[in-house]
Amino acid sequence: LHYRKMKSTTTAFTKLPPWFCIALWMTMGYSMVIFNKLILTTWGFHYPFFLTFTHCIFASILTQILARTTNLLPGVREGKISSTDYFRKIVPMAVMFVVGVVFGNMAYKFLSLGYIQMVKAVTPVPLLLLNFMAGREKPSALQLGIVLLVSFGVAMASVGELNFSIVGFAIQMSAVLCDCVNKLIMDIVLKDTVVDSLSMHYYSSPASAVCIGIGFFVFEW
Repeated sequence: LHYRKMKSTTTAFTKLPPWFCIALWMTMGYSMVIFNKLILTTWGFHYPFFLTFTHCIFASILTQILARTTNLLPGVREGKISSTDYFRKIVPMAVMFVVGVVFGNMAYKFLSLGYIQMVKAVTPVPLLLLNFMAGREKPSALQLGIVLLVSFGVAMASVGELNFSIVGFAIQMSAVLCDCVNKLIMDIVLKDTVVDSLSMHYYSSPASAVCIGIGFFVFEW
């Protein structure tokens, strides 16, 4: 009976139309960005480490519940991540994720919400360059042209930004770079180890919570 309930839950999720999933992801993503901006600036909550810590704890609890009540995490059920893979791949990815999110939250104190979104648009540039360096993609003239175009657009947005802050820009670019390294490691793990994304969060969220918890007690306690 328990297996049938898990199977029916999994089937219900897989039957959701792609457009609905994409729309939900975009809505939740932009809502979280606006909410974080309100918390850290308008509402005067100056603890970006603790804010990220609560995010990681919630993700850890949610993935633990999903692993025990659904079949949405086959990578966990099949035990595809060994202890060696965990410390060599998952932990570095968790560290990059935590540092990137903390820097991203700190940038809200210095830059406007609109400009932060413009800077985030440059993410494909360092990500593509990292993939070239790691040998996972071969450079092409079209890709290099797109990289230059995106970089030019962000440069123009920086020139026209009324409340530009070099400190905030440096922090946001650091967040972008950490996010790119995190995505590169995640791509390697997902493709080379063949692990689904939810199982990835199951393994990485507790490690992220530990890393950000240490930062919280050191810098904000």
